[in-house]
Amino acid sequence: MRISPGRLVYGLAALGLGIAALVWHDFGIWQIAPPAAIAHRADLIDAIAVLQILGAVAMQVRRTARLGTVVVGGLYAAFALFWFVHWLVAPLDYGPLGNFFEQFSMAAGAMIAFGRPTVRVGYYGFCASTASFAIVQAIHLRATAALVPAWIPPGQAFWAVVTTAAFALAAVALLTGRWALLAARLTTVMLAGFGVLVWIPLTVAASHALIPWAELLETFGICGAAWLLAEALVAGSLRPDGRRVTS
Repeated sequence: MRISPGRLVYGLAALGLGIAALVWHDFGIWQIAPPAAIAHRADLIDAIAVLQILGAVAMQVRRTARLGTVVVGGLYAAFALFWFVHWLVAPLDYGPLGNFFEQFSMAAGAMIAFGRPTVRVGYYGFCASTASFAIVQAIHLRATAALVPAWIPPGQAFWAVVTTAAFALAAVALLTGRWALLAARLTTVMLAGFGVLVWIPLTVAASHALIPWAELLETFGICGAAWLLAEALVAGSLRPDGRRVTS
């Protein structure tokens, strides 16, 4: 199993989340909020954090890469399940489902990194997640625009609309297999741009706050998943219907 740039970015984001969890001792770093009365809360956070750190490191070592991928992907899947259960309680509220797909996109990245037999499930899982990103941004278009640095021309609203449309078009490209490689690469670049232009400055400005760190690391986690998808397409992964995905 090749240790690739996508795997490195994905693993570093997971490593960062684990370290941040040990610093803050707060489930919020993973963008989840279990009941306050949960037993042994601090110990559970530390255990999950250590497991994530070990999994992230193992992903970068050839002999343990698959095991590390299972550990990290399993944690993201558990976080996604947390939000899915919340959505079942209030199915008319898209918020929990949007949060589900944020976590599931990173679980999908692990499925892609693992290779056969899960790469195709991960492919379509990330495709669905990308469609969800477009929906979330469309619902919260004004809030999305507010995150865009004001100095970037031609304006915040413009980039909010463009990135929302980009997510939607990427989802269509991945779903149909038409221009899928280009879509995966551009999505990777766009997510990296979110991290560099939006979340790094916000994190630097509020370095003691949990939320900017959580958003920064999650953004690069999803970026890493998109990069892994692009790498899988370059390597010749097939869609579930057996047709080769075109660039």
